[in-house]
Amino acid sequence: MGSGVLLLSRYEPTADSWYPKCMLHQWTGIHCPGCGATRACRALVQGDLWAAIRFNPLLIVGGPIIAASLWWQRRRERRGGPYAPWLSWTLCIVVIAFFILRNLPTPGSSPLAP
Repeated sequence: MGSGVLLLSRYEPTADSWYPKCMLHQWTGIHCPGCGATRACRALVQGDLWAAIRFNPLLIVGGPIIAASLWWQRRRERRGGPYAPWLSWTLCIVVIAFFILRNLPTPGSSPLAP
């Protein structure tokens, strides 16, 4: 984790950098739900929360909520509680909705595009 933070603080993720590129975006021009995640993490490392949210709001705002929901579900199951399928369905719907909304009206002009 520390080495990832160090890399993000030293090297900017640009189009010509060595960071991995999104294959879906390269092939189709469509932004996947993860597009902008590296830039969002770099903005967080630099302390710029608003830029991080701008690059990938699902990761920055939704990530902690999703992680807490998954933790809660796992804790509930370990204590003998029933599996809650609504959580998985809700997460899938949120990710699919984000994927669609960040590409409307076009991938380049959406307010949710990175």
